[in-house]
Amino acid sequence: MAILAIDTCESYCSSAVLLASGEMFSSADAIGRGHAEHLIPQLEGLMEQAGISYADITRVAVTTGPGTFTGLRIGLSVARGIALAQNIPCVGLTALSVLAAQAQQEKPGRVYSVMKGRGGQVFLQAFVDLEADGLPKMLGEPMNIDEPDALQMIEDNPGRVVGSGAALLELSTEHDHVDPAILARIAQNVNPKIYPPEPTYYRQADAAKAKRLIPIGDS
Repeated sequence: MAILAIDTCESYCSSAVLLASGEMFSSADAIGRGHAEHLIPQLEGLMEQAGISYADITRVAVTTGPGTFTGLRIGLSVARGIALAQNIPCVGLTALSVLAAQAQQEKPGRVYSVMKGRGGQVFLQAFVDLEADGLPKMLGEPMNIDEPDALQMIEDNPGRVVGSGAALLELSTEHDHVDPAILARIAQNVNPKIYPPEPTYYRQADAAKAKRLIPIGDS
């Protein structure tokens, strides 16, 4: 068994390979742009380190947003393509939830996942503690709100802040990007039928939540 995890939502191009033994191989490169050219060599380099091939992968995990349109689509396309070619399940998790899980694994409590948006806005969602499957418990739905409103919300109900949006709010954080190793570990416990690899949008001006384009394994 081997789980392959991919995150290309923002400026980082990240991936990880989790073996059945528990051994983890991961890479996170802050490249800004060029995910399409960077991702496949990164994946194949990790698989070479782990001593596996595509045929050994039994599940794929990918972040579904929010993020840049191009980066998000690249990660989803590669993840879906591998899952389809190998006839294996693919899990899709929001970057907001994975970021919160990273913080929750260190210390329980209220966490705000905040990611960069556009036009002076951020994507924000509050979480607390961890569920049995390794995902953080949601305290509300994700929002796309103005930066001052996000800061006020955090000041009214204090908690730790994670994600790329922390810098925009002039707040400190120990987790400004998705850790693909955490994504891989969560993916081994969740149901792909409940968490499919579909892009998630939180801006009304953008596309609505996309429907699955290609059938892939769900087991």
